[in-house]
Amino acid sequence: MRQTHPTRGHSMRKILLVLTTFSIPFMIADVTVAQESTVVLEEIVVTAQKREESLADVGIAVDVVSGDRLREAGAVSLIDVARYSPGLNIQTPFGEFGYPLIAIRGVNTDGFIETLPQSTGVYADGVYVSQPPMQAFRLLDLERMEVLKGPQGTIYGRNTIAGAINLISKRPTFEPEGYATVGFGRYSRASFEGAYGGPISDTAAGRFAVKILRQTDGPLTNMHPDRDDGGELDQLMARGSLLFRPSDDVEVLVRVYAGRDDSDVWPWATIPAGQDTDGDGIPDQVCPEYARGDVAGAQVNCLARDPFVSGDTFNDTDGDPYTINQNFIGEHAYKSSGISAELNWDLGTRTVTSVTGWDDFERHDVLDEDAGPTVALDDVRKSDVSQFSQEIRIASNAGEGLQWLAGLYYSSDELEGDPAFDSGGRQDFSVLETDT
Repeated sequence: MRQTHPTRGHSMRKILLVLTTFSIPFMIADVTVAQESTVVLEEIVVTAQKREESLADVGIAVDVVSGDRLREAGAVSLIDVARYSPGLNIQTPFGEFGYPLIAIRGVNTDGFIETLPQSTGVYADGVYVSQPPMQAFRLLDLERMEVLKGPQGTIYGRNTIAGAINLISKRPTFEPEGYATVGFGRYSRASFEGAYGGPISDTAAGRFAVKILRQTDGPLTNMHPDRDDGGELDQLMARGSLLFRPSDDVEVLVRVYAGRDDSDVWPWATIPAGQDTDGDGIPDQVCPEYARGDVAGAQVNCLARDPFVSGDTFNDTDGDPYTINQNFIGEHAYKSSGISAELNWDLGTRTVTSVTGWDDFERHDVLDEDAGPTVALDDVRKSDVSQFSQEIRIASNAGEGLQWLAGLYYSSDELEGDPAFDSGGRQDFSVLETDT
């Protein structure tokens, strides 16, 4: 099977440059004065190695994109952010905010099963995001995005053979600060993202951010009678942050987030062989009754010839990826929430850091996997994921000759799944319950 949703990927890379210009003596004069001016671009600070460093001093391949740049470009999904890093490719088989499949330098996890480990680790404010559908809920009020290319070893708690993506959100500040962005697009698309924060007291500051995305029309046309066309988007997410500084040496940052996504699923499409051996003008793998508009006949005759054996399919007769014929439009209902706490304690020559994270995710997908007007393979996937992680590390501070870091990491994921299939009476599918 293939999917009608097109993917896209472009690239851009930020680097640190220092430019110096000198004036050159021109013609003969009694006094020659050389003028020198220096232009220095702002230093880019990253935490790719679990400490704040200049990008120029990091000895691994890292791409950095600021959150301001992403907002200016109107990036709202993981597909959008992929264009800013060479070698990063992201596809979403279940729609724009569905189940992202991330590849770095051609290395990826081929599949979208909840228990399948991912080759690229995604970390939000230092907390590993175990389920790919949860990642979209972290693209809110970002300070920057870091793309680390190549195996990251155990420094991130889980081996990630392709690389890692760090999503760092904006921290509360002790000065009032905020922004608001509004966007509009085709298919009645509208988006809003805004944040505001400032001091609460002399030792505390807060920040609140929200993002809304709606699309009431879609690019798809459903030829099935009395059925919606599909392609609608409905997403909402919010996050609150509190920063406490009881002393110059101790800092505690607590973040709480929640979000939901009730968008349509991009439909699947089967691929006909394209051959017409009987000369009736219909590709052999397209159900003849369906191609003639006889949906009732297709339900009886075409399903008698198992499409998974004979190759009969019920759609894509015109080859247009935006024209479908489905008995219903797939939907997903995602809910995600969580809390994290980060403690930093400066001991002078070293710093102790504790990062605690808890997340809960509910997934409910309803899919028309046969991609046709009949009930051949309808799929309902439900799962509930609970994730907890704790990291403690101690690191040398800047200025020491030898830079070192040591720590402990613990994580626990619990998943309960309940998939079900409806084949219209053609064959039975077992219902599988898992607890891993």
